Amino acid sequence: MYEGTIAYTTMDGKGNDKVVKTQYVLEQCEGFGEAETRLYDHCNELGLRDAEVVALKRSAVREVANRRTMPDERIWLCEVEDTFKTDDGDEKVMRYKLLGYALDFNAARAMFTAFLAQGYSMNIVTIKKTRLEEVLR
Repeated sequence: MYEGTIAYTTMDGKGNDKVVKTQYVLEQCEGFGEAETRLYDHCNELGLRDAEVVALKRSAVREVANRRTMPDERIWLCEVEDTFKTDDGDEKVMRYKLLGYALDFNAARAMFTAFLAQGYSMNIVTIKKTRLEEVLR
């Protein structure tokens, strides 16, 4: 997965130019070139002809737990940890990041808890709202 930021200029309520930056997560990209192309394609779909990709990086997010079902749902980031024993008998903690759509914190917690109950033996460490606009699949 990759995370990208686009920037474009729009006009505010007073008629002044305003630069808007929007962040996205992209799934199933072969590399940076494909991720950048998909961001520009998304901009064209939105009618943002002057948009520019201003940042692109590999994402620390491992999985997206669900899809947006209502337009006002926000994207939440959940950090989970898994504790296991190594071959030497030592305990090791691994942390993973998940994304999911929810209306508020309580809905996000319930959604991530239900997602992890599908067979994952991980504990939720943190849940926080992101500034991400969309997950592009």
